[in-house]
Amino acid sequence: MVTSDWWNRAEHYKEILAGNDVKMANGYPDRVGKAMEMGVVHRSDLELCAKRVLMMILRLD
Repeated sequence: MVTSDWWNRAEHYKEILAGNDVKMANGYPDRVGKAMEMGVVHRSDLELCAKRVLMMILRLD
């Protein structure tokens, strides 16, 4: 699982495409939604992020 530095101002959708799974401590869901509408980010990209987070939780539990 990969997470961003706290409070960075990078574009959330670009971080998703680069393999970042969690944006700390804030996010830009509206921008991610717009990127999805434009076809830049896909549901499968978000599902991959969620999968990596869940896999980490299962390994640590």
